[in-house]
Amino acid sequence: LLLVAGILPCLMISTTATYNKPTVIVLESNCNKNISDVEGALVVLTTGDSYNWDQKCTVGISVDTNKSMILNFTSFDVPDFWPTDGSCNDYLEINDGTNNTNMVPDGGCGSASTFSMFTIMPQTNFIRMTFTSDSSLEGVGFEIVLTAFAIVSTSDEREACADSG
Repeated sequence: LLLVAGILPCLMISTTATYNKPTVIVLESNCNKNISDVEGALVVLTTGDSYNWDQKCTVGISVDTNKSMILNFTSFDVPDFWPTDGSCNDYLEINDGTNNTNMVPDGGCGSASTFSMFTIMPQTNFIRMTFTSDSSLEGVGFEIVLTAFAIVSTSDEREACADSG
């Protein structure tokens, strides 16, 4: 049982999944695919030293319908070259289908310092990740740890939560 402070007041979650072998989802290898029933994974852009130029790669990822997910950025290197219009040439977009707003800060580009310890908690059990690059610059990409969890809702835990506030 885990209490996640700062995301929602007194949100209690349970991560009960055990992993025999870590799942690695490589975006460049899964373009235009949906991956379902993910319990936990390391999401990376590429397995090479740098990502490919001139690509638009979209991958849908879902967890069980009775679960949600947390995405923790562990590394991020998508160069933040800004042309005159103020947008990134290469960028990552993540949305959960509730609206078309990119959940990744700073236009979806930047360096590790921008994304150090950055966490996304989607409102649904589904996310769509889209990575777009042009031919001007390239970077290493990113690593994101995805963890599926179930919200715990027993009467004892609700009472304990109420007592703590």
